[in-house]
Amino acid sequence: MNGCTDMRKCKLIGDIGNIIHLRFLSLQGLEFTNTKLPSSLGNLRCLQTLNLRIEAIGRIHVPDVIWRMEQLRHLYLPMKRDYKTKLRLDTLRNLLTLLNFNTKKCYLKYLSNMTKLRELEIRGPFKIEDFNKEELDKNPPISSHLGYYQFGRNDRCKIFDTSPLKLR
Repeated sequence: MNGCTDMRKCKLIGDIGNIIHLRFLSLQGLEFTNTKLPSSLGNLRCLQTLNLRIEAIGRIHVPDVIWRMEQLRHLYLPMKRDYKTKLRLDTLRNLLTLLNFNTKKCYLKYLSNMTKLRELEIRGPFKIEDFNKEELDKNPPISSHLGYYQFGRNDRCKIFDTSPLKLR
C-alpha cells in the first residue's frame, strides 16, 4: 500500500506482484481510493486465497489475470465490479470456493472445469445462454461435488442430494 496513513483508505500499488510466494491475500474491509486493481496481481501464482471483497467509491476493475493463479483454492470476487472485462477462470481447476460469481463478468462455461468446487455463490443475473447447446446437454462436473450454493442476495440453498444438477 502506498502512502497509506489510514489503513482503511488505500491504493494497492503494482509492486504487490513482486511478492511471488504469497499464499493468502485479503483486501476485505479496506476502502480503496483507486477502483482499479493492478494487473501485477497475476504474478502471485502461489496464491491459494484471494479475497477481493473490498469497499470502493465506484465499481472495482479486476484485471483479467486471475486465470494465471492456478494454485488458487478460494476466490472471493468483489460485489461491485465494472463490466469492461470478463474474467477468464478456466485454469482454476483447484478452486474450492467461488463467491460473487456473475455471468456478466465471468464466463459461465468455466464452471465445468472447476471439478473440486464445493461452495458457489452466484450474484446478479444468471445468463444460461452463456452455455452453448452441446454444453447444456452435458452435466457440469461440479454439480456432483457442490455442497453449498447461493443465488442472489438472500436466497440460500443447500444441496443434500449429491446427484448431478441439470442447468435447464
